[in-house]
Amino acid sequence: MYRRPAKEDEALFLQARDYYEEVAAFISEHRETLVRDWLQSTLRPSSLILEVRKDLVFDYEGSRPVRPRIQDAQYIARVFAAAIQQYLVEDRPAREVALAAQEARFR
Repeated sequence: MYRRPAKEDEALFLQARDYYEEVAAFISEHRETLVRDWLQSTLRPSSLILEVRKDLVFDYEGSRPVRPRIQDAQYIARVFAAAIQQYLVEDRPAREVALAAQEARFR
């Protein structure tokens, strides 16, 4: 259900809508460049989400988890840690060098 703004605020909401439309038009017009630059930026904030199925780290009786599988959880944690370390130490620096080489100022 949508509510209408109070009469005294209507102009403000209309102005906000106009700004959203300007942003949408800008994104639409420059989409390819914006996406490419965002994906290649070394300054882009990143998030890492890791998800592990419960059945890999718990023993079940029926549909109920009854005890943790500590050794399996520790193994998965070590694999995650090694992958993150490889990214930080090897993959990201190599990617940054490759991207820097593509910049116009280095051509």
